[in-house]
Amino acid sequence: MMTCNSSSAPSPLVIGGGLAGLTAALHLAERGLHPVLLEADPNFWGGRVGGRPGTHLTDQRGKDWFFPAEHGIHGLWQQYHNLKGMLRRHNLLPTLVKANRQEWIHGEKGQVRRVEMGRVVRRTVWPAPFHYGALFFRPSFLAMLGLRDYLAIPQVLSSLLVAVSLDPMTEGKMLEGRTLADFCKGWSPAMRNFLATLARSGLSAHPENVPLSGFIAFLRFYTVLRRDSQAFEYLPADSDAALVAPLVRRIQELGGQLILGRAATRLERLAEKGWRIDWQATDGSPAEGSFEADYVILAADAPGTARILQNSPATQEIAANLSWPQGLATAIIRLWFSGQPPKQAEAGLVSGDFILDNFFWLHKFQGLFQEWQAATGGSVVESHIYGPAEVLAQSDEVLLERALTDMEQIYPQLRGKLLHHTLQRNAATHTLFTLGSLSQHLGIRTPWPGLFCCGDWVRHQSGALFLERATVTGIEAANAVLSAENLPTFALAAHQSPEPLARLTQLILRGAATSLKG
Repeated sequence: MMTCNSSSAPSPLVIGGGLAGLTAALHLAERGLHPVLLEADPNFWGGRVGGRPGTHLTDQRGKDWFFPAEHGIHGLWQQYHNLKGMLRRHNLLPTLVKANRQEWIHGEKGQVRRVEMGRVVRRTVWPAPFHYGALFFRPSFLAMLGLRDYLAIPQVLSSLLVAVSLDPMTEGKMLEGRTLADFCKGWSPAMRNFLATLARSGLSAHPENVPLSGFIAFLRFYTVLRRDSQAFEYLPADSDAALVAPLVRRIQELGGQLILGRAATRLERLAEKGWRIDWQATDGSPAEGSFEADYVILAADAPGTARILQNSPATQEIAANLSWPQGLATAIIRLWFSGQPPKQAEAGLVSGDFILDNFFWLHKFQGLFQEWQAATGGSVVESHIYGPAEVLAQSDEVLLERALTDMEQIYPQLRGKLLHHTLQRNAATHTLFTLGSLSQHLGIRTPWPGLFCCGDWVRHQSGALFLERATVTGIEAANAVLSAENLPTFALAAHQSPEPLARLTQLILRGAATSLKG
């Protein structure tokens, strides 16, 4: 057994080495505490932003290449102020690559239609929340629509205004049990396809499985209240090299201890103060043991946190009655081609008859793939499949064949040019974000003294999701420990407020709702 404390200051234990856990550990180490961080994965830090086994490839000239893999391409969005601020403060922020063009591609009955929507929506003079109206001045977007779509515009607009007026971070309870499918019931086919495309790309699930509170939170933070909030940037290299490895090194420089291959299995409340944490090795060895710590920060994904708390006598009674966000499985496919289609956008959202949900041309923004493209004249695309479950249940061979068929239909110039392919299946840990009532959804401070939570699924008033939410809750979990030790805490960077017209629209709609209730 190892005791996580010293005579001068406690050494908090952080369980989970994803971005939230790394963030919490870094902020604790900055204040002179020496956190111990346990990560169940025996090989990689970073959780869903960490590395995966890579790919060796030899080009036509005989040169060997190694391409690191990752859970899936991540974007650093405009309003990720806390994540970027943390990296900048420690001189870890890499030179990011601005996203340029993103297409919506729809396939139906053998026909492929497409419209560039990224720059159009970001750069329009139409103010939020009406900036998507700029798409109606694009012939390619109008070609997506039929008479039913035009007739449905008033209903679509009224539904989207609901997203402006409701803040699920404070009103989540009134949306419990409702899904995105309920939200767009009665919409025309093209409008439903468009919203489903946003949902799958943003929340990695299909409308009937997307909690309405999570989708409205996504819309509000990432697009509907500000035009510029939809802008994002790519990391210039794989996420392990560009983001995770520098964070790990910095924590170690500040005195933190990081241990791979140790899965926390059970918590036990100590008699006077603190917790004992049992662990088992995941690196193939029979090792097991325990730690004792005054403070514990649970930074695992939602399914992992639920398992630990429900397996611990001190916490299982309450944990059994809590609401736990669902974890989603995903598939990541990479295709190397000997050529490239002309003038393609660097990313696309896909709907209709295709199996793919989105894709990213890696040679457009990641340095290693740019070098490969320059040396070979080829191209590399990463595509994501988010379900449904019956699709992901298909064999690797079937998924690869269907993904290749999709890409060749979207880009006919690629037919017959496949050089190599990989398929990676991610475990069901990707957060399907939802928000329950305060009494049923864990926040930073838990019902148990000295035990705190962080992660992209944890309840917090911040409107951010994904990497920024993991960072915000990681900072706040560290702040809870620092406050208990009477040490200075860290201020959160504020996210930008809605554009003036969006703010005015929000006030009018909320006022009208209050009057109707009265």
